[in-house]
Amino acid sequence: MESAVKQKVFAADLPSIERRLAEIEQLDRQHALEKGMLLKHVRDYDLTHGQWLRWLETVGIGERTAQRYIQAHEQFGNTTHASGLSVSALFDLIQLPPDINRSMFVSSPQPIPSTGERKLVTDMSRDEVREVVRAAREAQGLAKRKQPRTATVKPANGFSDVWGALDSLIAALTPFEKETIESLPLSLTRRVMSLAPQTRTIVLDVASKLSSIVFTDNIEEIMRDAGQGVSPHLIASKYVVKPDAQSLNGIIISPYEILGLNFGENDTAVRRRYRDLSKKVHPDVGGSELLFKLVNKAYEAHSSGRWFA
Repeated sequence: MESAVKQKVFAADLPSIERRLAEIEQLDRQHALEKGMLLKHVRDYDLTHGQWLRWLETVGIGERTAQRYIQAHEQFGNTTHASGLSVSALFDLIQLPPDINRSMFVSSPQPIPSTGERKLVTDMSRDEVREVVRAAREAQGLAKRKQPRTATVKPANGFSDVWGALDSLIAALTPFEKETIESLPLSLTRRVMSLAPQTRTIVLDVASKLSSIVFTDNIEEIMRDAGQGVSPHLIASKYVVKPDAQSLNGIIISPYEILGLNFGENDTAVRRRYRDLSKKVHPDVGGSELLFKLVNKAYEAHSSGRWFA
């Protein structure tokens, strides 16, 4: 797989990469790493000329999914055994602590905490992969150790294992809650679904009002306030603020000033505003090339999270 991913020769122009991505979509799981390589090439060499996010829409790949494919390639592209991993397993494994040797991890049997059985990652179920990844993160203090479940937060339908019953739990949510929970990072899904129903409803309402990055960074305080019954509006208002201006493409300005929004606002609202503005300032309809570029840079700053580093 190393030679197939690292040394593969391909046409570096955008149309060729688009055709190859369409072909990869129909192939088996081993091509997930190649997809990450292609996406990384397009992004790193700016083949879209500042239109990275818009181009992702044309090839049917979400920005977050593209980032995961790229991370999978960067972490496992030189790992021979990774070619047999499913896309879902790769996306879970990129959350391993950074100092763990990826090649050794996937090529050696790993202990599954709940059963004590040792398995190769390629032979594990998705729940087992997640369990092993979480154990590795807990061991290095990157995740809090799971506390025994109490009766107050045990799902009402009787399931004791949230991961094992996750699909059933999500199916019982309202359409609004389901859309919100599916937009959260995988690392937060279990925690939110483990909350008591009333608290979970408040947390999901807050998540719908904030950007995913702001919500993730403040999840502990948000859950604490939700558990105390604080209204979603009051909780969200703490994080929707105007940020200090910084350099954006050489101009000292906040990306949210360009978009006419506040820092922390919901991703959907930001995306809607970006689309409206980009149509109005597009050079093809008499707009300004500079403004069009700034609008795209502002949206990329929001979506990538670089602004918050």
